[in-house]
Amino acid sequence: MNVDKEFDRMIQGFTQHEGNTPMQRSKFGMLVGVCIALGGLSALGGLILMYVNNILISAFPNADFLMPGIGFFSAYRLFFVLLFLKLIFMALNNAQRNS
Repeated sequence: MNVDKEFDRMIQGFTQHEGNTPMQRSKFGMLVGVCIALGGLSALGGLILMYVNNILISAFPNADFLMPGIGFFSAYRLFFVLLFLKLIFMALNNAQRNS
């Protein structure tokens, strides 16, 4: 009994994946993942936008156009719309470049 041949055969058995094909993610799952990521990015961007607005209000107390400040939901929606428009224009640019 040759131990090296037995070991090589055992390793080949572990590394061969004849019937196993990688599972593809469903389109609905990908859509849900993209929506969750877009929501998370919008929340983070909304917080940053609120923080920048707070800094501007503190730096320029006489600027009436900055008062009363921006709320989280408004900042979230604004950042979401801007991010969505940017993604649309990037997709249009890539589609135009590929055609």
